[in-house]
Amino acid sequence: AYSHENNAVRTLPICRSPVGLGANRVLGGIAAETRLERLGILPKSAIGRSARAWQTALMDPNHMKSDADGILEPLFPDEVRSVFSESVPANVDLYPEEERFTAQMVARRLQEFQHGRSCARLALSMLGQPPGPVGRGKHREPLWPAGFIGSISHAGDHAAAAVAASDLFLGIGLDMEFADPIEDCLIASICRPEEIGRVDDGEDIGYRAKLLFSIKESIYKCMWPLTREFIDFTEIEVRLVDDSDRYEAIAHTAKCDAVPVDRLSGRYRRYGKLILASAYISRY
Repeated sequence: AYSHENNAVRTLPICRSPVGLGANRVLGGIAAETRLERLGILPKSAIGRSARAWQTALMDPNHMKSDADGILEPLFPDEVRSVFSESVPANVDLYPEEERFTAQMVARRLQEFQHGRSCARLALSMLGQPPGPVGRGKHREPLWPAGFIGSISHAGDHAAAAVAASDLFLGIGLDMEFADPIEDCLIASICRPEEIGRVDDGEDIGYRAKLLFSIKESIYKCMWPLTREFIDFTEIEVRLVDDSDRYEAIAHTAKCDAVPVDRLSGRYRRYGKLILASAYISRY
């Protein structure tokens, strides 16, 4: 999404869903305009904090990763429950309230939807929520049961969800992307000039842009319940905190006036071929 105007590059606004579309869809659009009625098994899944107690009751331990409570755990406070799955479950039953959104989905998108909902329901169960649907809003955002807030993300065969009580958090954001660099021609659509200026000599600017992309996606998902506004990538500035896995977010748009951005916290990490990023705003 760039155009030449008076020999200058002008970035164009990127409209995306608060569910977070993922790099392939969003960047593809830029370049070309482009349950728990039955929990089932999450094979080869790694479950976040409190998961080991659930593992025995709900899952086949032979399918669990050895580091079952370490993947998403570093990204969130103790009150957040998370689930991470590295392969698509063989069978996932959807509730009617969920199934009605799938009629027009191609097979791959349906698989992602089922995978994400299975992660979300398991995360909710860790907080004591009985089985039930996780619906979808008109902007494709997950509709969480009353009293909860959370986020879902997908990347290839991976899916993850993070959930917390809404009386503790104003927003939760989670994003997951493959750690391949962004093409040079797309960087200006993702990064602000000052973000580009902070890239060290010798650092892969395409990878830095992909990291910022993922962090901004998590921020966007976190802020959506408060703003209900589409926020462009360049309307948020991200400053990575030296020698840590944390960052600071700075809003450059009035759309965020209702958001206590100064209280927004987040972390990021690499896991294999993935970038994982979080954002959350505590009420206290």
